[in-house]
Amino acid sequence: MNCKLSLMVFVCVAAALLAGTACSSETADEVRRLREDEKDYEAAIALAQQFLDGYPQLDVERQAVQFELGRAQYGAKDYAAALASLRGLVGDYSVTSLDKTAESFVVDDAQFYVGVIEHYFGDRAKGIEGYKNAIADFPASNRRAHALALLAGVYEQDGDAAKALTRFEQLVKEHPQSQQAPEAQLHVGHLLREGGNLNESIAAFERVAKEWPESKYAPSGLLNVNRALMAQELTSAERAQNGEQIRENEDAIKANVQLLLKNYPDSHEIAQAMEDVINFYSSPLHGQRDASSWAKARAAAAWLRENLPGTRQGMRAICDLAVVEGGQHPDEALVQLDFLIDTARIAKDDSLVFDARFAKARVLKQAGRKDEAKEIFEDLLELASDEHLADEIRISLIRLKPREQRMAAYEGLADDETRHTDIRTMALLSMALLHMTEERYEDALPIVERVIAEFPETLNARTAEGMRDQLRELMEVPIHKRGNYRPE
Repeated sequence: MNCKLSLMVFVCVAAALLAGTACSSETADEVRRLREDEKDYEAAIALAQQFLDGYPQLDVERQAVQFELGRAQYGAKDYAAALASLRGLVGDYSVTSLDKTAESFVVDDAQFYVGVIEHYFGDRAKGIEGYKNAIADFPASNRRAHALALLAGVYEQDGDAAKALTRFEQLVKEHPQSQQAPEAQLHVGHLLREGGNLNESIAAFERVAKEWPESKYAPSGLLNVNRALMAQELTSAERAQNGEQIRENEDAIKANVQLLLKNYPDSHEIAQAMEDVINFYSSPLHGQRDASSWAKARAAAAWLRENLPGTRQGMRAICDLAVVEGGQHPDEALVQLDFLIDTARIAKDDSLVFDARFAKARVLKQAGRKDEAKEIFEDLLELASDEHLADEIRISLIRLKPREQRMAAYEGLADDETRHTDIRTMALLSMALLHMTEERYEDALPIVERVIAEFPETLNARTAEGMRDQLRELMEVPIHKRGNYRPE
């Protein structure tokens, strides 16, 4: 092999010196073939090195062979040697008469790979510098968009949202037709949303689907438009009072789901979008505001169960529907949940087994089979993966107790400052609901107002506001005309 390579290099070098540069181009092609097709990095390195040792001219052919040498060393995982070759190439051609816009010019590629190798296998700070140099020194490079994407990604991973946003926006503005542009625009949306700029994030996500409809990121754009719209509804007290704006957002959410179904019928985002709809309309906020919300949540769950039963979201929809329908058809709901539990166990999906068993216990409680429900809840309490989930199960166990024990247990959770605010507010609202079922509205109102005053930033505070308004209306009705309150 070595004799054969030496002969080839001798012929190439001699021909190049005597008759021009055709053979040097062939050498670059041969090194690339050895590297890419045969993965014979040792042979590729030997051929390139022998050529470079006998060919001193700093022309377009030499830079091609030296670049292939660096790539072959990179493929062989000799990162120090690759960096030396690529940096040497960039330095040798820092001042050159070569056409930097020509396809044959690869010094910009060398600078890009300097950034990549340092980033992933060397000094992260030098990797950032390498990307910056590739971006600044080679404005016409076909690697520039990729360098911008990687640089922005480094900033995003480091938690520097401002720099990440600037670079992603630069990529989209300067290279809108690049392969990286739609994904970069998606990152723009996420960074804006994480920064609390919901309106701007909605526009950013919408742009992904509108400007790059054929991109694989277009469905994710629509999905995230909806998630930002939902977050806007569930976090903005001002919008919660504006029925027209609420209807506009909900119409947009519906339209985006329809676009997903029509234009991207095979995308996994459809299942996620339907699951989001279920969670959105079954939130406490919607339950207080709109009596049709539960129907919308049930419709989305039914669609998932019928159309995507094999997906994780489709199987979770069985849990959602079973709990909702279990009050009227407990036997059917329990059969479905038992089937789901067995299916999840076969798939070794412990999380789904847990959720299905939790749903089963709730259906059993609704059916009056409290002892069976208690047994499952107590077993799940031992398996709960975190304290917040364990507290939710404790709330469910409390609801199985007699009235006086229930009230005392709720009070204990509500006053325990070590508990998560969601659990404390849930316990308080459960106390208020218990009073409301007994028409003791005057006792329920101070509890609801405590939630609003002490936990104003929680979602349950929004629920409490709806309950407060409802209580005030109920308290205006004469006692002899009041009917039993039953929470939906």
